[in-house]
Amino acid sequence: MADRSYEDLLSEITLLREENRFLKEGIKQGERIRKKITSLIDQLKYAKGEIEILARERTQILNSLEEMLFVVTPEGEIQITNSRCLALGGIEAEADLVGKMIGEWVIEEERNSLASFADFRLLIEQRKAEELRGYYRTKSGERIPILITGTEVLNGDGSPRAYVISARDVRDSKIMRTLRNSQSQLIKTAKLASLGELSAGIAHELNNPLMFVVGYNNRIKSALAKDDLPAREKILRYTEQIDEGADRMKTIIQSFLDFARQTETKREQMDVNSVIEKSINLVKEQLRLRSIRIKTELSNHPLLVMGEKVPLEQVMINFLTNARDAFSDIGDDIMKTVVVRTKEDDNRVMIEIEDNGVGIPSEIQDRMFDPFFTTKEPGKGTGLGMSITHKIIEDHGGKILLKSAPGEGARFTVVLPKPDVCDGGE
Repeated sequence: MADRSYEDLLSEITLLREENRFLKEGIKQGERIRKKITSLIDQLKYAKGEIEILARERTQILNSLEEMLFVVTPEGEIQITNSRCLALGGIEAEADLVGKMIGEWVIEEERNSLASFADFRLLIEQRKAEELRGYYRTKSGERIPILITGTEVLNGDGSPRAYVISARDVRDSKIMRTLRNSQSQLIKTAKLASLGELSAGIAHELNNPLMFVVGYNNRIKSALAKDDLPAREKILRYTEQIDEGADRMKTIIQSFLDFARQTETKREQMDVNSVIEKSINLVKEQLRLRSIRIKTELSNHPLLVMGEKVPLEQVMINFLTNARDAFSDIGDDIMKTVVVRTKEDDNRVMIEIEDNGVGIPSEIQDRMFDPFFTTKEPGKGTGLGMSITHKIIEDHGGKILLKSAPGEGARFTVVLPKPDVCDGGE
């Protein structure tokens, strides 16, 4: 009997030692987890700071455009302006322009005003409102010579929703540069606009693994606080799950920062599949939040092109967000799908972006790549995205093909030459 009591005591001591060892090990693991979470929080704070810096830079770029921009209703009432309009007009606040008629400020040379906006609308719709000479009337009454262009923003049924009027001060010959000669600035502006738009989706995507990490960390804390510790395997499984969540957050943050920091425009050989995957990684949460499935059918081997990484990533993001918007008027009764595929022939690499959205009418297809042309509501699009996309692909020696019809979705095909073709090789 005494021997059994001694054995029981020895067994209890051994068990206590084992529990003490598990407890120390758990505390160490908890400290490692705490440091990892602290590091992730620091990264999130840094990423937030980067987004705020980029947002300020984006605002500065948009407000430093040399062109005056007016968004007006079909009747000619001003809805939106930019800071250039205020500066040239000696106007203190946008509210002093918004709600006024465009004809009070912009004067066509051959008429005394644009008060008869219906005539100007007709010129825009006939695509004849290109480089009309006129004047911008300032608050003090001065008349500044300008060149006026205009484009229409359409409703889904093709009727005009608004008009975008661009006016350039031509007093200084240095300001005679066109938007196409400012491509690098426009690409940067589009990139910053994309970052601002993507940041909300990325923040939402980070929230899931962060809650995952916090949840499992709380389980470990709870387990360590109890006398009856869970099995070692269970604790290790929790920590593995935390590691997975942490790695996911690191990947998301790194993808965002990589895209945000890239400023070089050096041409080099690159795999288009890699460009596509990085772009999808930035946009996929936006698509998921709108119940849009993205499917990839990429070549199983690298498809090399000679190009600039930043602009080509911007091209893919523009196409993917354009496909996203194609579902804005579609309910949840169909499976919304975007398919991205790559293929090649002897001399070319092809990238296809296909959606089963509302499709694009032929009259809109003709103007798809015109600067400032957009079918979105005022304030929801600059009309520059597809124009910049077209220019970037042209500069890479490629072209864009479009196949679409109303109700049948759309398929954009980007065709790029292979490196030996770019170099003039056989």
